[in-house]
Amino acid sequence: MEPQITQGFDELCKELIQQMAREKCTLIVFLPGIADITSFYECMAPLDTSRADRRSSLETSWRDNDDVRPSGNNSTGEVALRIYPMHSLIPREEQEEVFNAPPAGVCHVVLASNIAESSLTLPSVCAIIDLAMRRSIQYDARRLMSCLVTTWCSQSSCKQRSGRSGRTMPGRAVRLITRSFFDSEMVEFDPPEMLNAPLTKLYLQAKQLTSKLDNMWEKGLIPEGIEMDLTTPTKLLGEVVQPPSTTLVEAAIRELADVGCINRPFEDALITPLGYIAMALPCELRLCRLLYLGLMLKCPCDAIAMVAGLTAADPFSTPSLLVIKDQKEYSQKLKRSFDARLWCDAGRHSEPIMLRDLFSHWIQAGAPRGPKAMGAFARDWNIIPKKFEALVSEAIDLCTRLVKLLPPRSHGHTSISRMMSAMRFSVDRREELVKAQFPTDSEYKKIFSEDVSLMRALVCGGFSDQLLVHLKPRWAPSGGGKKKKEEQIVEIMKKQCLDYRGTVCLLNPPQELRSWNNAEENHQRLCEAMIGERAKRIYWDEKEKLLFYDFKGEAKAKRRGKGGAILPDEGWDEEVNTDAVISDVCPQAHRLHQFGAGRWKFNVSFTSAEDAEALDAGGWHKEPYEILKPIQPFLISWEVVQHAAAIDPGGGGKGKGGKGAKKVAGVKAMPDWRNPVGFCCHAAGTMPSEEHLGVCASVQGLESGASAFVAGATVLGLNHIPLLLTTIDPTKWQGKWGFDYNS
Repeated sequence: MEPQITQGFDELCKELIQQMAREKCTLIVFLPGIADITSFYECMAPLDTSRADRRSSLETSWRDNDDVRPSGNNSTGEVALRIYPMHSLIPREEQEEVFNAPPAGVCHVVLASNIAESSLTLPSVCAIIDLAMRRSIQYDARRLMSCLVTTWCSQSSCKQRSGRSGRTMPGRAVRLITRSFFDSEMVEFDPPEMLNAPLTKLYLQAKQLTSKLDNMWEKGLIPEGIEMDLTTPTKLLGEVVQPPSTTLVEAAIRELADVGCINRPFEDALITPLGYIAMALPCELRLCRLLYLGLMLKCPCDAIAMVAGLTAADPFSTPSLLVIKDQKEYSQKLKRSFDARLWCDAGRHSEPIMLRDLFSHWIQAGAPRGPKAMGAFARDWNIIPKKFEALVSEAIDLCTRLVKLLPPRSHGHTSISRMMSAMRFSVDRREELVKAQFPTDSEYKKIFSEDVSLMRALVCGGFSDQLLVHLKPRWAPSGGGKKKKEEQIVEIMKKQCLDYRGTVCLLNPPQELRSWNNAEENHQRLCEAMIGERAKRIYWDEKEKLLFYDFKGEAKAKRRGKGGAILPDEGWDEEVNTDAVISDVCPQAHRLHQFGAGRWKFNVSFTSAEDAEALDAGGWHKEPYEILKPIQPFLISWEVVQHAAAIDPGGGGKGKGGKGAKKVAGVKAMPDWRNPVGFCCHAAGTMPSEEHLGVCASVQGLESGASAFVAGATVLGLNHIPLLLTTIDPTKWQGKWGFDYNS
């Protein structure tokens, strides 16, 4: 039986919660992942008394008479419910209230992933509801990527969850599976990590160990009579208690050869210098390659800042409606967070360079450490101090390891030592990390490169085998047949003189907002509820059921360029960005997309003109409006370029059009919706339509196989193609490249 939440489970859990809730207690509902937690949180929201209190306050603010207000109903009787989400993606600081004991008359309901299984302890747990599912990362050897899949929990994991209740008081545990399924279908224990994780680093270590064992054997240091075959890494890994599958080992060999850690994809290959660096650093292979290229290109500090930023958790604030129950406050915090990201990105649409610039600004500010010293910097850049401290710790650790590997007085050693000095640390003669004073000279200001092209080349080389492409833009004329939705939108925008870069639209917004004479006012209130400001112009297309928000307005909108494109006014951008690769849309369009956290559907609560009149008459629109994800026709839709092994895993595929050949479905890439690259568009509108390239630091596939999360994405220009050709498929191209030390 497939592990999935069937229709009606949310209502069943909702009823169970109301039956099992007790005052001064905590009830835990174990759900697979953040998407399920979000969906169930919205289902449970009407029962949350804290939300009801806020709604009453909102109603009161619309009344002139404070004595008249709608009465809240407690659907659970005497016990009031407070709903809390708990997931690793939600900052711990924003979940502090759930760790306090529930007051009298209140029951805390915690919607949690397996983070609450053993990592955290909640007070006064009286009951749990367990769906017996979890989200776990498994390595797909065919696609050469890690995938996030939903699986059944093991029996031991379910028992661990049950043990969360009844520790300090009598408790109950309800598993939403049958006893026979638990006994006969669920495994007793979780499998070892080695059976599901990529083996690249482990294979390198095994390869180095077999080489050392060969030398020891030749010198007679290994006693005779040992019945173990340790001649190759594969055979060595086969001697462990639960050996990994041959498929995983072969996938590790292919990936190591593709990245450049071994010189060819065979068992007898040699470990390259990059391979030895990868064994010495606690980083993923491509991040190690980024550091290696940073040393070769004489910009090691930039590479370290990028790798530290990509390894640590996102340091910027990440507001969520799961935690911030006041929608207006959420919208304001979302704006401040995106403004900080946008400033660091500076129109370059590169997450690694954005994080590197944030780190550079911290160095320029004197590298403050500690909550008090970092307070002003954290407020200015809208970052979470603890998360940024973790990023700095990653950078210090990388610097310490690299300094020990590099020869003294080399360029890399000198640059990294200066960077450590700027972070108030140094490595002494015994290779131990010691504290140091902040440098008194200005050399620390020169450790980062100002060449953006070099930074793009560095990122391109580091992640070149994880390629993203945007081919055949959907807005471009298809030349016959039914027009795509994006084509229709562009035609409407052109006809109505809507600004390409300043406009975003909603498909089929709630009908009731257009059923009265206040349709435009309702649409403006909807926009204001999501991003805290109104559009300069609104256009409703009745035929296509499209609502257009133009944040640029009508002034000079008819100024057209080549191909009929409506050009933005002079002064639309504060300054011309020569580093930009694409012509992106305005920040308001990004924030409309971010309000729904990148989801296809989301809810918005706001007071329409009719609701305001109803409030004055004693009524209230209690249900939020359901909104579909905003549309921008020039949105760059990324696709992950699949590895040759994923397309033809057997290696015996037929030629083009030959027998056995089949079309491979593309994998849709989903960048981080919180960053500028998450909703980046190329709104030039010129013909012929432009195609785009990009790279990413990591790819995490979803179980459907049709889409994947990508992290550390960077938009590249077509001038980077020469750097990409040699690593797209090394086996096919037989290409080799390096650096000329004499140039």
